Amino acid sequence: MNRLSTHIPVCWLVCLLAAAALAGCAAAPKSLSPSQSLAIELNHKGIERFERKDFAGALGFFQQALKREQAVENEDGIALNTLNLSQTLQMQGRQAEAEQALDQLLDERKLAIPQQRLAEAAMQKSIMALQRKEMAPASKW
Repeated sequence: MNRLSTHIPVCWLVCLLAAAALAGCAAAPKSLSPSQSLAIELNHKGIERFERKDFAGALGFFQQALKREQAVENEDGIALNTLNLSQTLQMQGRQAEAEQALDQLLDERKLAIPQQRLAEAAMQKSIMALQRKEMAPASKW
């Protein structure tokens, strides 16, 4: 694996986190359920672990946060944690599982996943295809 391809996932996570922070700044504050508050806390712990390169620990926190968000059908939280989960799986070398998580998000029909998150998932799939040097699938997304 060349040097650039190992840095793309980390750069993608940084961009994803920055976009999430900016999106949060633009939204009006709303009260959160205890489940959503816990999901946010779990997501932050996952990010801390990810930044320390403890990908196994990060994965566990992102999975727990995703379950919480799914329980309350918080579409943005589901998307954010799925993206973080996929990124962590990529860092563990589990490319097929990472792509499967993105596919589930992109194929979601029951919930109204925000368009921004769907675009982020599509971009992440394109990056993965480019890393495999597969131009046709990369251009699809």
